[in-house]
Amino acid sequence: MRIYGKYNCILIILLVQFAHCADKPTNLQLGGTGGDESDEDDNYNVVVKELEDLIEEDEANNIDEDGFDTVVTQLEDLVTDDIDQQPNKLHKPDLPPYLTPGTSSISTHKGHYQPSYKAEAATEPIYSDYDPVYQLPKPHTQEYLPYQPPEKLEPKPYNLYGPQKIEYYKPEQHDLQPPLISIPPITHSKIGMGIPIIPELPYTKIYKLDDNDKILPVTQKDIDIVLSNSSLVMLKLMCRCKKILHYNLNVWENKSETRHPLRLVYKKASQIYNIIFRDKILSMVSYNLRWRMKVFYIPNNLSFYIKIVTGKLVKVSDNKYFVELLGPNVFKFRIDDNVPVDTVKYDDEIIWEREPSRPYVRVITQLAGERIVRFYFPGKVFECTYDEGEWNRKVIG
Repeated sequence: MRIYGKYNCILIILLVQFAHCADKPTNLQLGGTGGDESDEDDNYNVVVKELEDLIEEDEANNIDEDGFDTVVTQLEDLVTDDIDQQPNKLHKPDLPPYLTPGTSSISTHKGHYQPSYKAEAATEPIYSDYDPVYQLPKPHTQEYLPYQPPEKLEPKPYNLYGPQKIEYYKPEQHDLQPPLISIPPITHSKIGMGIPIIPELPYTKIYKLDDNDKILPVTQKDIDIVLSNSSLVMLKLMCRCKKILHYNLNVWENKSETRHPLRLVYKKASQIYNIIFRDKILSMVSYNLRWRMKVFYIPNNLSFYIKIVTGKLVKVSDNKYFVELLGPNVFKFRIDDNVPVDTVKYDDEIIWEREPSRPYVRVITQLAGERIVRFYFPGKVFECTYDEGEWNRKVIG
């Protein structure tokens, strides 16, 4: 029991001392002074010394359990008095060096510049009566002239110079010619020597059907040049024409085996082919590298007659004249030079007769759908029109 009391006293003393040391800041870490450490060591030595004296006294006197309790009570009073004598200081950890007031530290962080209040206050104040340097433009006031009545203008004649002669533009012949194109003429192997089939139409190629119905190019014996001038070329076809080409492009191809064209007319200015049959004319016009066809039917109202020695009229066959297309529904009849036409009828009604010692008519024009016929003579033109049941004739040129 005595040994147990000794150990309890030692344990109580150590616990009290450890609690007392924990309440104090660590002077070693916080940079305390050496005087405080020496005071604490002295107190600790005193307590230990008193404790040892009590233990020795207890062993000498062999005190009982009541005496041990007395010793413990005295020891507690001693420790309590020692704790009351120490100042009650709360443990506050010191601030780090860079936050301690009065200390400065170098920082690598570069912040943004913020002007202070004094710098802002140094700017000049703006007064309410401040006048700007540039004045605003003033509104423009328009000056109005006093009203003046308009002058009275006298009416002037509408035409001061009288009627004037109107001159219409007439293109020259060279203006009507198509532009020259440097394209070699179309030739055939049978002709050879670079000579075109038709010299008057170097870019036209005509094919025919032979006796065996084979397609062959025409030769000089198959065509006859009826007319050739600066405006047109007219050919008489003496073969079964099958196909016509222009610059190696297909202009027309005959689909019939029994009907064949009689003549071919090429107008140089307008670049139009007229393929003439007995009862119609095919007008071929080039458009976007394609040839388009329009059909015009020849009117059969006119008939031509020759007066023989007995005074009888004999009708001229259609192979003694040919028809051209001058314009839409305007047809031109050309009579051969060796055919002496004495009488012209319109629907079996005589509209013209040749007088003795007068020239023979060679050219006649007719407007289809209208009863208007013109007769062309050297230096004179007659026009016959049907009006109020009879034919009237007058000179127009």
